Parts: sequence; structure tokens; C-alpha cells
Amino acid sequence: MNRSVKDYKYYEKEVATQTGKVEELKKTCDDEGKVRQNEENLAESIAMLPNCKAKIAPAREDLHAVMEQVDEANEFRETEDYKKAVLAIEEADAFLLTI
Repeated sequence: MNRSVKDYKYYEKEVATQTGKVEELKKTCDDEGKVRQNEENLAESIAMLPNCKAKIAPAREDLHAVMEQVDEANEFRETEDYKKAVLAIEEADAFLLTI
């Protein structure tokens, strides 16, 4: 889940960077092949955003379900792994609200 959030943020930055690069190339570059290649790179980055987003919510639900199964007796709530999992869920929830 954390990896998908990182990937989404990376592709979001990549889209912004590539958009600026494509616009600049359209203004200044005479090489149509170079412009086209950068447009393809931009399209690939844009296409990855929904893929990353689609992975986050199910991963969050899976992690939550595992946490409930493992900790039915409340004996794992004080472990470091449990705290990391709770934090990951909270971060994923906050991130999903922003996209």
C-alpha cells in the first residue's frame, strides 16, 4: 500500500514535469520525433495514475482485515508492527481524500 502511494506521488510529479517539457519542446524544438516521444512518455505517466490509485484502497482494506484477524484478543496492539500498520492505514486514508 505504501508503495502504491509512493508510486502515485512519483507519477503525479512526472506528469507535471513531462507536461512542462512537452510544452517547451512544442515551442522550441523542430524535431517532431522528440516531441512525439515526450508526449508518449507523458501519456504513459498519466495512464499509471489510475492504476496506482486502484491499488491503494483494496490494499488498505486487506491490511485492515488482517489486523482485525490477528488482533482479536488485543494482544498485538502494542507491537511496533501493529502501530506501523495503523499509521499506514491512516496515511492511506488521508491520501485517498486528496486524490
